[in-house]
Amino acid sequence: VMWANRMPRRVLPVRRAEAPVIEGTRRVRSDVEDFVALIATWARSYFERDNYLRVGGRPYVSIFDSSFFIGELGAAEARRAISEARAWLAREGYGDMHLAAIDPSRHVIGDVAEVGFDSVTHYVLLPEWRGELLQDYATCAKKRAGEWAGYGQRSGLPYMPSVAPGWDASPRAADFGPERPRKYPWSPVVTGESPERFHEALRRGVDFSRTNLEDPLLFVASLNEWSEGHYLEPDERFGYGWLEAVRAARA
Repeated sequence: VMWANRMPRRVLPVRRAEAPVIEGTRRVRSDVEDFVALIATWARSYFERDNYLRVGGRPYVSIFDSSFFIGELGAAEARRAISEARAWLAREGYGDMHLAAIDPSRHVIGDVAEVGFDSVTHYVLLPEWRGELLQDYATCAKKRAGEWAGYGQRSGLPYMPSVAPGWDASPRAADFGPERPRKYPWSPVVTGESPERFHEALRRGVDFSRTNLEDPLLFVASLNEWSEGHYLEPDERFGYGWLEAVRAARA
């Protein structure tokens, strides 16, 4: 289970607005008690299912915006929230959990181990977010693979790679023609993606995981994120090509 700990900040299609259009009063704030209650709900609902993903025998849980989680609670309270959630799990007979930090920023990546996370990963680690409008898939994928080991070194935790078949969030944006803003969701756009190139990226991820992780695990973003251009479901361009690339990479 992944906690998508973000409040929607835009109404689709996104227009050129500098400030969020969702009122701040709708934001649901988290704290220690809220986090423990969240983990308890998941434990009761999912952790004992036979098909639930486990790492090292522990149910896998991730926080989508780990930087926001630490920033909102503060490092000390974030540490206490995770510690009390683990204590609740042990007390109620669920054992422990494996907690992954997704997308930790450079400001917090050195703190995630001390706060209580067990591993680090990413959601979509592909384009240069502040780079050129159009970016080549093969170039981006190869560069990102070269960064995986560094995330493990800087965090002091196992790094579980994430591979995406593409990126283009412009369907979420209002059309500004040649005046396309150089920010999300208009930019960047990854071009030249294909099942063959995706398979190459997956193989790098599989090799990295098998070499560096006790429980080899590779994430793919995503199954059905059509409006951001990273999906595995069949389409008119490649048919079942994305899914076939995943199957071939597992061989």
